[in-house]
Amino acid sequence: MKPKSRFSPPHSHHHELEIVSSQISKEDIQLIQDALTHTYENITEVLIGGERELQSDAYTHQRDQYDAELLLRYLLITKKKELALWVVPKDLYTQGMNFIKNLQEYHWF
Repeated sequence: MKPKSRFSPPHSHHHELEIVSSQISKEDIQLIQDALTHTYENITEVLIGGERELQSDAYTHQRDQYDAELLLRYLLITKKKELALWVVPKDLYTQGMNFIKNLQEYHWF
């Protein structure tokens, strides 16, 4: 049996995805869009939602990091599609974790 090249969880329905970013190049956003649509067959449309301003109240001076939970709450109330991805090139943390994996450590194909 030949394996599927794209992932679709069983019983999944189709989704539209919005990608927003902060200080990310259009080329990088295009790479992310291509990777998602080629990997997940249940993503039927990807909307590039443009730039989002990082909220100043999400920045913690003592840590010199942004609180990912506060940014996520903001994304949830401002997103236009059912699924959303916010690409942020800043140092993020959340309660109980020192950092969140940096996008620049990944290799995009």
